[in-house]
Amino acid sequence: MEDSVRLKDVETAIDPQDLPLTRVQAERAFADVTLELADGTVSFGETIGRSHAETFDTVEELVTELYTHLPRRAVGEPFQSEGDA
Repeated sequence: MEDSVRLKDVETAIDPQDLPLTRVQAERAFADVTLELADGTVSFGETIGRSHAETFDTVEELVTELYTHLPRRAVGEPFQSEGDA
């Protein structure tokens, strides 16, 4: 995986052959990966390390758990849509 990944591209950046991973393995594997958010960046490893899941068997499980632990600013301004002016 690249050192920096846009949040919208994270699912395609994870190699399914690297799974399954435990939470600790995932935290270590992605420790050096920066996720580019709508407003700033976060560490993929630190974010997934906050998960309560023990293992990630699929890319979908890993990404879903990642999204659960992202900060609110990850998706831009709350209650705003792209069409709001």
